[in-house]
Amino acid sequence: MEPSFLGPLCALGSSVAWALGSSSYSKLSRTYSPFSINLARASFALPLFILMTFLVSGGLIEGLASYQRVTFVHWGWFSISILGSYGLGDILFYWSTRSMGVPGALAIASCYPVWSFLAGVWIGREPIHSGQVFGLGFTLLGVVIVVLSGASPENLGESLNDLERKKKKVPWTGLFLAVMASIGWGANSFAVARVGEQLSPSVANTVRMTLAFIFCLGFGRLLVPKDPIFLSRRELFRYSWLFVIEAFLGSLLYVYGLAHSSFVVGPALAALAPVISVPVAVLLKLEKFCISRTLGVIFVVFGVSLLLEVF
Repeated sequence: MEPSFLGPLCALGSSVAWALGSSSYSKLSRTYSPFSINLARASFALPLFILMTFLVSGGLIEGLASYQRVTFVHWGWFSISILGSYGLGDILFYWSTRSMGVPGALAIASCYPVWSFLAGVWIGREPIHSGQVFGLGFTLLGVVIVVLSGASPENLGESLNDLERKKKKVPWTGLFLAVMASIGWGANSFAVARVGEQLSPSVANTVRMTLAFIFCLGFGRLLVPKDPIFLSRRELFRYSWLFVIEAFLGSLLYVYGLAHSSFVVGPALAALAPVISVPVAVLLKLEKFCISRTLGVIFVVFGVSLLLEVF
């Protein structure tokens, strides 16, 4: 029997992996199309999940039997999951980081458990409590602080002195993209929570990464036909360790965490990346330390936690 804390712990672990990945992917997206980045992520993760399925199942016949459990319903829900993440949600997030920076965009996009929660309320799975009103207030206050703290540089090559001379402004485009990304991520978590427990994490992620490969390749050719669809060999080698940790291990933890946690706790713990991303972005020199932005990030995370009754 699996311990009850394992699911929430995996959900939290997935937020750590995404905090590490989002900072690096944001920097990479300034040179390559976001579709190229996600295609590389799926390309690394897919064969690893296939290999894991046969190893865990105990052989070729057993592995094939595991894949035979996948139904059209699973393909449908995981299509929603991938459209909300690899297909479009992550793309909108990458674009939002260009004007808001990683911590700011991640703080707003990580409000996605609110959408999952509202979907649960709508289908009658989650009640609304008076204490959650305070959580909504903290969340909105944190978003306002993050937005008004100013835009991040569009050019990471600029010096700190150049940045200090720039007049700060509210990044409305980045704000809109981050909100839309949060809606996509909410759809992703809702879909995974609905059917993730019906399949093993490796099988579920095999389906997700197959769809991610198809969607990223298709959307990339359709929306940015002039951009290269594949990363250079140099970048693939340089970020290979990150693709394995974030796209493979992070996705494994995410699906298992949401499938083996309550509908409320799983998405909330998986959304704690903003707090983790602040020191990561500062250490990687993608962001300057900003007290007001850090305070806003903390308010957002604390507000979401109250809203979803984590505490």
